[in-house]
Amino acid sequence: RRCGVTACAAVGLTLFVAFFPMPMDVTAPLVLEYRDAQRVYVTVPGRLIQRVAAGQQVDGDQPLAQLKNRDIELDLLKLTSERDRQRQFLQNLNAERLQGVDDGTRIPAATEALADLEKRLEQLEQDAARLTIVAPRDGTVLPPPTVAAETSSDTLPRWSGTPLEDRNLGSYLETGTLLCMVGDAQRFEAMLNVAQNDVELVQPDQRVRMMFDHLPGQVFTGTVTEVAKLD
Repeated sequence: RRCGVTACAAVGLTLFVAFFPMPMDVTAPLVLEYRDAQRVYVTVPGRLIQRVAAGQQVDGDQPLAQLKNRDIELDLLKLTSERDRQRQFLQNLNAERLQGVDDGTRIPAATEALADLEKRLEQLEQDAARLTIVAPRDGTVLPPPTVAAETSSDTLPRWSGTPLEDRNLGSYLETGTLLCMVGDAQRFEAMLNVAQNDVELVQPDQRVRMMFDHLPGQVFTGTVTEVAKLD
């Protein structure tokens, strides 16, 4: 009888452990980011001469920064001058054809050359317009991640921190530089780097408790919204 009771208890305990969900924690490092904030990048390089401040409220299409590119300015002057000369040359050819002085055989080539200059000038004007960086939406100007200073003696010194800092006015910003973000300063999301062995234990809608280095002792709660499909 004792053996039977012990066996039943062992079987029951085994079934309990096997089928009853036990509480378990999965720990992972995280990075806090602004939720649904739109990133604003530099698409045409230039020297930063004006910018808004972090925390400022902006409307959609409101200028965020103004860059200056001397090469684009010179190319605009050069192409505009060439376009004007070519346009005048074509007008003269048409006038000579009407007066019977010229047979007009040079007009097609001159027309094509003018169209090519106007196309190149239009593209250059679009590049010049992108030197004025505008807000993609209404919201708050949010600072991008801080860029560390380069200490190598093999390269020229470049800006560090964020482009929104006063000390970086006049700095040259390359194409692809993250100028800032525009969004809601009160909405955040955390990107968790979960170990591969623990990914299967993480599911959407699970509750998460978060602690941050700069706020020791404070615990924030959140919810898992998405689990990456790739490793």
